[in-house]
Amino acid sequence: MKNSVLILSLILSTGLIQAQDIDTFLLHLRWSTEDWFETFYQDIIGKYRIDTTRIYPTGLSLGGEGTWFLAAKYPDIFAAIAPISGFTNESDYILENINH
Repeated sequence: MKNSVLILSLILSTGLIQAQDIDTFLLHLRWSTEDWFETFYQDIIGKYRIDTTRIYPTGLSLGGEGTWFLAAKYPDIFAAIAPISGFTNESDYILENINH
């Protein structure tokens, strides 16, 4: 569930896919593995003109938790993150690896 909410938030926040088209789009996804984000990221940057130096994930509540998770797992991909009311179990990892 956490991954599904985050994926939908990321897709819709790009503005590249409208809400009414999301069902059709999701039928074609290949992101059902543990490394779903790598596949998602490669698919999106390969298909659309995306400035990879300006990727800013965000999420509210469960989406905020997913934002923290992705930032901890893939710190070199994001320019910044904006989790809103998202709890994380990644605090120790974040504090140990934060770049000042």
